Amino acid sequence: MTGKHEQPASRSSRRQRHYHETKIIEWLGSMDLNTLLNASDMLDRLGEPSTHILRRIVNREVGHCQRGRRQLVLGLMFVVVTLLGLLIWNMIVPGAFYNGAACLLLPVWLLLPFLIVWMEKQITSGRRLRNAVTLLNRKCTTESVGELIVAMHSGDERTRAIASDALVVLLPHLTVEQNEILSAKHRSMLYQELYGYNSNLILAILVALERIGDRNAIPTVERLMDCPIWIAQSARIQAAAERCLTALRPLAEGQRDMQTLLRASDAETIPPEEMLRAVEHWDDTPQRELLRAGSE
Repeated sequence: MTGKHEQPASRSSRRQRHYHETKIIEWLGSMDLNTLLNASDMLDRLGEPSTHILRRIVNREVGHCQRGRRQLVLGLMFVVVTLLGLLIWNMIVPGAFYNGAACLLLPVWLLLPFLIVWMEKQITSGRRLRNAVTLLNRKCTTESVGELIVAMHSGDERTRAIASDALVVLLPHLTVEQNEILSAKHRSMLYQELYGYNSNLILAILVALERIGDRNAIPTVERLMDCPIWIAQSARIQAAAERCLTALRPLAEGQRDMQTLLRASDAETIPPEEMLRAVEHWDDTPQRELLRAGSE
């Protein structure tokens, strides 16, 4: 009886959660301030699950933005190839370029409404991503660091500024236990930021790498030991890089020593087939000689 009552309750909870998420996605794409406030109020009422909803929305919109960029690149490549084809055709048949361009006017005119709809979707997706990152910034939880890193690299300039400001606050609070929050993709993006000019973000990244013990960051951090003086807070960056290397180098050396010991133990191990190898030939000559000597 208890299972029968729990199953409809769980389905109702999932439907309600899906409804809330759908409404929040719709509201975050709006330009109306009151609509955005409604989305924020609903997230506040949801409590802890609101962070997970925002993280899913950020991942969803980042995927849309990346697909939109790929589609734009493919469209531009198609236009360039078409124009080159017309130019080559015009070289072979004089006047063919203008005839071909005239023939393309009708397809372009028919595709124009679809192009307008596609651009509107991309603009709405970028706006939704920016608003979701803004609300994640308000939540200020280290669980959302990965999504903020991806949004910083995939969003527009305003989204990048909001995400980087949030990361400046959150990255220094990461701990060794939260090492799994940053995937290899996230770490690669952070390494790229160490080549940039955002001094506050560079300092926050160095503190995070030091706290989580990322040994793979050593080559990138070593570059900051010669930080150019024209970068703001270059002295603080050099000092932070030195502290980070002081913490990471012993970890790297310990890992190398462990690998050396493991290789040595593997080399000294005797294969089981050699330890249990059967006797292939038995030389009984000494026994015959002993018996002959005894008989004499």
